[in-house]
Amino acid sequence: MTPHSPVKQDASEFEPPAKLDSRVVNCGIAWMISFQLVYISSYLFCLDLHRREYLDLANRFGPMAFALVCTAIVWTRLRRHPVLLWTPITWFIAISAMAFGVGPLIYFWGQDDEIRELDKFFLMDEFNLARTNVLNGVGMLVLCSVHTLASWTSWRPAVPKAPDLGNLANARKMLFRLFLLVGPLKLLVIIPMYLGWLDFIVPGIVESLASLFGVVILLAFFLWQSGDRRYAPIALGLMVLDSAIALAVFSKLMFILPFVNAAIGIYLAKPRLRYLALGFVLVASGYMFVKPLVDSGRSRFGRHSRDVKDTVSFVSYYFSENKSRDYYETHSSEHWWARQSYASTQAYLMNSYDNAHPGNSINHVWIVFIPRIVWPDKPLVNRAGVALNIEVFGSDTSSLAATIYGEAYWNGGWPMVVVITTFISAVFYIFGMYSINFMRFPDYRWLPVGMMGILYGLSVECWFVSIFVGGIPMFFGTWYLMKFMFPIRETR
Repeated sequence: MTPHSPVKQDASEFEPPAKLDSRVVNCGIAWMISFQLVYISSYLFCLDLHRREYLDLANRFGPMAFALVCTAIVWTRLRRHPVLLWTPITWFIAISAMAFGVGPLIYFWGQDDEIRELDKFFLMDEFNLARTNVLNGVGMLVLCSVHTLASWTSWRPAVPKAPDLGNLANARKMLFRLFLLVGPLKLLVIIPMYLGWLDFIVPGIVESLASLFGVVILLAFFLWQSGDRRYAPIALGLMVLDSAIALAVFSKLMFILPFVNAAIGIYLAKPRLRYLALGFVLVASGYMFVKPLVDSGRSRFGRHSRDVKDTVSFVSYYFSENKSRDYYETHSSEHWWARQSYASTQAYLMNSYDNAHPGNSINHVWIVFIPRIVWPDKPLVNRAGVALNIEVFGSDTSSLAATIYGEAYWNGGWPMVVVITTFISAVFYIFGMYSINFMRFPDYRWLPVGMMGILYGLSVECWFVSIFVGGIPMFFGTWYLMKFMFPIRETR
């Protein structure tokens, strides 16, 4: 293996680039379709019988099977070819295993105090739990079916004509130019925004650009693991810096994302599943480590502005006094499980729609396509979760997650579930095909868009307008920015 083309060498061990087509992007999807047909039919049978013991049995073991099938499909896809890591549907299936498989099982194997906390939001019974499981099954069935049908069309993305986009020289060039672009935005705009110091709304395009700091971390780890040890302190330093910033704003997601980027960077250099698995074990460990601090910080400071000195003092005191012990004395060890269970929220939204109280969170979808520079007073489209929290609890200190299926049903019942899921699936397929085409060579200019696609696939609990529609202009803007910043002459 030459030191200048580690990815090409590893990728060729799997499959020639010419054969990477729609068959590959749909790897394992037929299994999911078959499983969901059985899953949904079993639930409908139990619901039709109106027998509590049958519903209890289905709710107890159905989601468990759901999680196992999702895990098996993700494993199969990554063994099929490492480039499938860059397809949004791979990540969507992976996170669905937790959200719609493991999450609902808390009602059977979770601790009573956590179940009581969930019941404060919506009191679940066998019937409502079964309805939410059917909702998740139908949503997954539609998504996977549309993803498969899309491959039957004649559309295919154009194949890049430049054969040498994946050398380490281009990776180094991208790292330093991206750092010069996004580093100042991260430190001078985004951090003050999270701390509540700015008296204006930061445009979404600026937030999107600042998020490319994660790609800088990814590239640093990639270069280090490709054999250039000079990048080891850079990679580790950037990861620690980004995680420390997350501690200052009390965000679990911001804390673990640098570790996710590091794991993917290592996998890009050494596409072996054991490296990826080890990386995400560390990510999970980091999540459990920081969760008590984040929850304690949010309970003290809320969502409002705070003084940096107070924040630093709080974090220092927390670690010096080992206050995590206090947290675990007042919170169950399964608190994380309750936070990953969305069944009660989904049941609330489904019952709201059925009782003539539909949602309106997608009514103003057109707003996201108008830049804030054109409409400075443009309404915020990312407040749906806060609005729902106010409706339910009368407080704006937190944000409720609806899940894409729950929000869709809330806004229009089963027809809207089909419409929204079809839209998301089509976008998954399109970006999956583009990722296969650009990352199989690879073309590192696609890395920022590919990472955005991964986050897109992870957003099962997010709101449709702000993430799934609002993210599309960001995809296109980021891609053309990368082509402008890194012009590479393509062969004819």
